[in-house]
Amino acid sequence: MWNKLWRPWAAALLVVTLLLGSGAWALPARAESAAEEIFVEDMAEILTAEERDGLEVRAEQIARQYGVGVYVLIVEDFTYYYGDESIGDFAVSADVELGWGENYDGNRVALVQSVAERDYHLLTKGEKARKAVPDAALDMLSDSFVDNFREGDFAGGYQDFFDKTEELLLMEQQGKAFSSKDIPGARLWGLVGSLLLSVALAFGVCTVLKGQLKSVAKKQSAQGFVQGDLDLRVRRDTYSHSTTRQHVDSSSSRSSGGGGYGGKSGKY
Repeated sequence: MWNKLWRPWAAALLVVTLLLGSGAWALPARAESAAEEIFVEDMAEILTAEERDGLEVRAEQIARQYGVGVYVLIVEDFTYYYGDESIGDFAVSADVELGWGENYDGNRVALVQSVAERDYHLLTKGEKARKAVPDAALDMLSDSFVDNFREGDFAGGYQDFFDKTEELLLMEQQGKAFSSKDIPGARLWGLVGSLLLSVALAFGVCTVLKGQLKSVAKKQSAQGFVQGDLDLRVRRDTYSHSTTRQHVDSSSSRSSGGGGYGGKSGKY
């Protein structure tokens, strides 16, 4: 009798063990249309239904207004799925699986959270998305939500993530895309650095010129200035060559980096 009762439970335990061991956990199916697209997937169930619905509405509003999909994926443990060794690799796998950004010309910004080891990854892809949210902006973007995560305020963290992402998208829309100069303190340190460099160059020039100076004493005759016989007959100069310099504008070689992934991983 005990054998009959134990067998179903043993079979169920075996199935769970195989699923965990093979990384066979599955993400939701890819959306078939824009109307079916889900922007906030909470597979770890750390958000209330009300919080998730509010974030979903916010993400959809940003996507429609700026033409860039903004996504959130929360899992219990990213290692359960594809066997990826890092949260960054998992984020790319999830991006391919879920088809993020397909309704927005491939432009997307995503925040992936793995609760078990307190990991997160920011992912960007698409020319417009990476221009608005370049790698230089990812530290600032992560700062917007990490403190909330550490305090257990996940809904607040995601709200701040959406707000900061929209701020960056608005800057790009207005023709003022974020650059490294926009990092807090960057301009101040740039001015300080320029000032220190100018002072150092001026000091160096003065030191060289001072070393070339000679003591001056009044002379009573031209002796000492002229060595040998002075010959002032006409001399001719023969043309040899001229030197020209050409300025090359290197700005055309710069790339917005729209072809590949941008990203940043961290812990909270």
